[in-house]
Amino acid sequence: MRANEAGPSKFTNVFVKNLETGTDDNKLKAMFGKFGEIESAIVKAGPNGERTDSGFVNFKNSEDATKAIEALNKSKMPNGSILIVSEHISKQQNQLSQGQDKLTSIDIAMKKTFDSNIYAQFVPLHVTEAQLREVFSKAGDIVSAKLSKGQSLSYQNAFVLFDNVDQAKRAIQLFHESIDFGGKPLKVDFWLSKQEREQEKKQRDLNEMKWMFDLL
Repeated sequence: MRANEAGPSKFTNVFVKNLETGTDDNKLKAMFGKFGEIESAIVKAGPNGERTDSGFVNFKNSEDATKAIEALNKSKMPNGSILIVSEHISKQQNQLSQGQDKLTSIDIAMKKTFDSNIYAQFVPLHVTEAQLREVFSKAGDIVSAKLSKGQSLSYQNAFVLFDNVDQAKRAIQLFHESIDFGGKPLKVDFWLSKQEREQEKKQRDLNEMKWMFDLL
């Protein structure tokens, strides 16, 4: 595949996730062909050669790649799954962008794709994904809602992706410190990547140190 064009907003290679079962290279190309000329379309193969639910589409022009993302990202597939379409960041590009105090290219791309994703802690174990979706839909249209069991024996975590940022903000306002599921009040905030969390912690530590020195 051709390398992405130079410049932060110039890219031709697109990553696709949550493809329907049975999607092959030709179907993937047909799905994205209406946005512009495609140089290659490949459905990623699994360890045993089977087709996975992800793939890559390389456009001839960066403008067409951008149009495809704007039109198809977070769109609902006939089988009910939510299609995720974003700029593809190669391993080399990501390594070149790494630095002690800045987000990598992958982190930035993930942030753009999941900017309306919220993270909720202290969801009781008895709560199902259907119940989670029912409650949080009061804030807006939900793209996906997932539960994840962490190390706690009493609670689980939730990830809710809304259609837009305003709806995600409303969910935080409605449900942070709420007891809609009973038990411990929920802790709800925007989802952050691992590097963003590390940066946030580092900034808090610096602010605490500054506060301590100001007292001296």
